[in-house]
Amino acid sequence: MGEAALRAVSAALRVGFGTPARPLKVNAVVLRGVNDGEVPRLATEITREKPIDLRFIEYMPFAGVDWSSGSRTVPAAEMQAILRRALPGFQEDSAGSGTEGTLFRGGPGWAGRIGFITTVSNAFCATCSRLRLNADGSLRACLHSEDETSLRDVLRAGGSTAQIDDAIASAVSAKARALGGKTLEQRAQALAESGGRGMVKIGG
Repeated sequence: MGEAALRAVSAALRVGFGTPARPLKVNAVVLRGVNDGEVPRLATEITREKPIDLRFIEYMPFAGVDWSSGSRTVPAAEMQAILRRALPGFQEDSAGSGTEGTLFRGGPGWAGRIGFITTVSNAFCATCSRLRLNADGSLRACLHSEDETSLRDVLRAGGSTAQIDDAIASAVSAKARALGGKTLEQRAQALAESGGRGMVKIGG
């Protein structure tokens, strides 16, 4: 992690984040041939002594990234195998699972936990309830889809709270059952042809 990120994490811990009621989550996208060799070190530095939930995220197609048929994606099962080899005490967390699935600890007594966001190898679309509101007022109900609903337009047209609620409900009900209604390869191809928002513009 960069120095600025480390300072931000330390500041969040000082003001009370890092508890069950106020968990502190740090995300790390793992890319084959780039940082997959750093997985054990990251897990150790971030979670051994700090009450942080570190979530390793599988690389997925987005605008502005080199998808290359998923060749850079490291599946969660492979990341777990890497951690088991490097950390003999790596184990499931006895306190339970998180919203994205099973959580782990690097060893007995480790302060933080390790999770895996399996957006590619085992997409959890059926249980995902995340909504993202972009700075321009566009609501996105699924990261795997380019479909957006403009709440800004509803507000500028004098829309009521009920109409905003209806717009949000419509966006949620229109979600595809899985992966935005496309295969990952189809999504990558569509992005290559028409562009779209990169993750930096969507908001994580």
